[in-house]
Amino acid sequence: MRRLTVYSFLILLVLAVSGLLVAYGFYEFRTAKATELFAAFDFKSADNIYQGLEENLDYGRSVPTLLDKWKNELKISRARVKYWEKNYSQLVDYADNGPDQDSEDPNLRFIRANASYKNVEKEKDKKNLAEGIESAINGYIYTIRNDSGNLNAAFNYEYLLRVRSDTTKNKKPNGELSNP
Repeated sequence: MRRLTVYSFLILLVLAVSGLLVAYGFYEFRTAKATELFAAFDFKSADNIYQGLEENLDYGRSVPTLLDKWKNELKISRARVKYWEKNYSQLVDYADNGPDQDSEDPNLRFIRANASYKNVEKEKDKKNLAEGIESAINGYIYTIRNDSGNLNAAFNYEYLLRVRSDTTKNKKPNGELSNP
């Protein structure tokens, strides 16, 4: 009887591990497909896949530490899609109303900082332009503090400091922002 219990347990363990591996393979396949669509500039389809994967990961709330990394990667991917679709205001609104910004991923904050500046880049109103620049600068500061290897954030930070200085002196800035 004891032998039957051990074999039954081993069979259930193998089935559970197999199920998890199949689920992980499905996740990786869908992620690769979304990345391929993103590279082909089919942003809407890529975002739909990322959104579906996020919804699927919500079923695993009981195992948060295992799935948090994947959820974070999906948030970054969806933010990148929104940025390339030029939905800057959506990214900025989410940053203002979103989760605790002190625990936000530096890569996600970098994308939102870029969107914050792009959202007000052509503003005629100096107050809105200054607020957007300050918001972007703060995002770059956060990114640099939490990911010192992000050279694009450092470049954009320096660039926006010059833009802010030139804006107060009514000069036209030179250069371009680095994209995520």
